[in-house]
Amino acid sequence: MNFLLIIFILVAAWRGWRGAKRGFVDEAGRLISLFISLFVLSLAILLYTSVREKDTKNIFLSVVMILVTGFAAKLVHLLIRSLSTIARLPLIGLINGVLGLAIGILEAVVALWILYLIVSGFDTGIFGQTVMDWTRDSEFLQRLYRMNRISYWLAGL
Repeated sequence: MNFLLIIFILVAAWRGWRGAKRGFVDEAGRLISLFISLFVLSLAILLYTSVREKDTKNIFLSVVMILVTGFAAKLVHLLIRSLSTIARLPLIGLINGVLGLAIGILEAVVALWILYLIVSGFDTGIFGQTVMDWTRDSEFLQRLYRMNRISYWLAGL
């Protein structure tokens, strides 16, 4: 029995239900916040390595990018709040709920991708081995593993 697939389906159903309840706009805002957090994390790693190597140019660029990202995050927050108000209109609200279901399921996929990053990037012992065994046992999970966009993005940094 593939517990990872069962857990993924349950989490995807839960997140899909929450997405339908909250709506696309709010769920998209949460997903954008997650990606902004990952971007800031990669900038912080770049800043740390630049400080260790005493690379003044990269230190300056990292700090500027973190500040610009913070400003952009505030603008995204304002946009999401405005769209959330508009999304309460009847017909738009229905579309918002249906699209929220899809984005909620996408959140579960992103969570699985992050799990794969942790398992492949760190020594997770028997837990990581079990996760990868369950992934090899399921064609669906293998396909999701190969489609991990976060790992492609981080590999390009």
